[in-house]
Amino acid sequence: MNPIFIAVMLALSCLVSAAESLPALEVSENKRFLVSAGGRPFFYLGDTTWELFHRLTREQAVQLIENRAARKFNVLQAVAIAELEGHTDLNPYGHVPFTELDVTRPAVREGPQNDYWDHVDFIVREANARGLYIGFLPTWGRFWRDKSETRTPLFTMENAEVYGEWLGRRYKEAALIWIVGGDRDIANDEHKEIIRAMAKGLRRGDGGAHLITFHPPGGRGSAEWFHDEPWLDFNMRQNGHVAEFTGRYDKTRADYPHLCL
Repeated sequence: MNPIFIAVMLALSCLVSAAESLPALEVSENKRFLVSAGGRPFFYLGDTTWELFHRLTREQAVQLIENRAARKFNVLQAVAIAELEGHTDLNPYGHVPFTELDVTRPAVREGPQNDYWDHVDFIVREANARGLYIGFLPTWGRFWRDKSETRTPLFTMENAEVYGEWLGRRYKEAALIWIVGGDRDIANDEHKEIIRAMAKGLRRGDGGAHLITFHPPGGRGSAEWFHDEPWLDFNMRQNGHVAEFTGRYDKTRADYPHLCL
């Protein structure tokens, strides 16, 4: 599928029963819009609830979901491995996402005991049940991008695909949009290959059930790096955290000449 450009403003395992009322999302035939089943236009009105999975209790999550649903949001953007130490800080129930920080070993428990991913399941299910899709980021960008004396990325070209496939399989039946990236740019070929690997894993895991896009850093867009990638269903742009946005619209316009009709 050729990618398209759809501007999405960023101010803004099995979950079958929760997602039954929400139709799958697709790209329109003219490659200009998002639509739901039957070609009905889908206006993406999302809220950036980045730490939703990591910081909120179940009661707090339901309160937030109901608040956003009442205000007619239809997407909640949330990150499985959140920016604020989502890999090591315990969630409200004392759980972390991975065993020994190994992204190929999600910390799941058999039986009735709760774990990190059970909590994510619950939030996705509750959002879907109230008419909200999840803009699901597998990880924040720091965990594949940032290197320093105190930080070593968790994701590599070798393990990103494994994690992506596991995640895609677990949420195959949920109502969501995959958003890879996580507010970071692509600085070299290694970064690009990590993102490709994760997208490949997601698509293998969910069988192509969901759209995939890329969340870029402020003032930039996914077309800069991935416009012709076969896995990218639509482009995403972040205008950034500034008071004056008018000067950014030219970047949206610049992406249109690259559109393949």
